[in-house]
Amino acid sequence: MGCPFSKDRQGGRVSSSFSFDDRAASWVEALYQKLEIIAQRHRTLHLLALQPAERALDIGTGPRFLLAEMAEEVGSSGHVSGLDASESMLTLARSHCPKLPQCSRRFAK
Repeated sequence: MGCPFSKDRQGGRVSSSFSFDDRAASWVEALYQKLEIIAQRHRTLHLLALQPAERALDIGTGPRFLLAEMAEEVGSSGHVSGLDASESMLTLARSHCPKLPQCSRRFAK
């Protein structure tokens, strides 16, 4: 399956804006479950070295994987917030993180 993003092209350069509809969000969710992305996420968590009771912010949270793992690291006494510019991504994040009260997801333009 090819990349489902709609890209705007101006002067031969790809713009920084992507349109994430439900199809694109599902595609990204599947991509984030690949072994190389999982390994990247684990390296990121290791470098963050989050501790219980800490607060953290995940900008561009996507479908929730890193956000959920960060929430587990900080525990119920901590808090993580995930920001994303895509309602479709946040819908995925919300549907997969209902049992993590220390985790919030917000729309950001």
